[in-house]
Amino acid sequence: MKEENDKLKNENKELKEENDKLKNENDKIKQDLEDINDENEKIKNEDNLIKEKNTKLNNDKENLENEIKTLKSKILDYEENINDINKEKEKINNEKEKINNEKENIINDKNKLEKEKNEIISEKEKIFNELNNNINELKKENEILKEEKNTLIKDKETIEKNLISNEEIEKIKNELGIKNNLPIVLIFGGSQGAQKINEAVEEIIKKEINETYQIIWATGPKQYDIIKEKISNKINNLKNTKIVPYIYNMEELMNISDLLVCRSGAMTITEISIVGKPAIFIPLPSHSANRQEDNAKVLEKLGAAKIILNEELTYNNLAKEIDEIINDKETLEKMGIKARTIAPSNVESKIYKEIKKVVR
Repeated sequence: MKEENDKLKNENKELKEENDKLKNENDKIKQDLEDINDENEKIKNEDNLIKEKNTKLNNDKENLENEIKTLKSKILDYEENINDINKEKEKINNEKEKINNEKENIINDKNKLEKEKNEIISEKEKIFNELNNNINELKKENEILKEEKNTLIKDKETIEKNLISNEEIEKIKNELGIKNNLPIVLIFGGSQGAQKINEAVEEIIKKEINETYQIIWATGPKQYDIIKEKISNKINNLKNTKIVPYIYNMEELMNISDLLVCRSGAMTITEISIVGKPAIFIPLPSHSANRQEDNAKVLEKLGAAKIILNEELTYNNLAKEIDEIINDKETLEKMGIKARTIAPSNVESKIYKEIKKVVR
């Protein structure tokens, strides 16, 4: 029984200890609950603070957004003002440029007027000088006209001196056996003759192309026998043709002829201009300077002659040129008159001046 009591005591003691332990734990839990309540209170307070802060932040944010809106509106107004200022500035610059341009135009107009004024003064001086020069030129021309009048008188005397009478023409024609009813073409190539010219004339005669005109042909002494041999015994009986080795009375034969075919040396040009006859020139070619071609161009330019270059000469183109001139009396007369315009006094000087014009 005692054992059971001891046991119960022990159990009771254990229960008491257990109860004390539970009581301690309960106190501890109670304390923890108080701590938790304090913590909750603290958290609650902090949450309230956070809410207050959030409320303030939201208010600040709203205020800030309003301020930003206001600022943006101000910026837009500022930009508009800037644009207006820039437009006004551009307008002012345009006005300034316009004023500068007007100023420059005024200066240019002033300079132009000054220049025109100077030009008018210069033109006035020029006219005055030209007037004086014209007066002096007229005086010189008057002197020249006097000299030319005297020259024309001398020229007339010289031409009349070089012309031969109809009786003399008749006599020369009879001596040569030349007909009176056909025009005459005088052909010569210089004192020694000209082979190229002779070859062309020989074909014209052989083919009897000269039906409407007569030919007096000076072959040159050296070629006369060669041509005589080619034509054989017909040389003195050719149709409308008289062949001679050399012409001793050139001036007389030029006077009785209607057209000349020849070289274009300076002396020949002079003689042709004196007698006033149209010509077909075949200039003597030269490697250094084409003097004869230049001479021929003087009369060609006047309309008194035609030119066939030596290297281009054929019986065809020579016959064609002869036909075109010899069968047209009006052309013959006009060409002869034009040939005489550079004859006979100071003819060398006139030819030289004309040559200078051609060879420029």
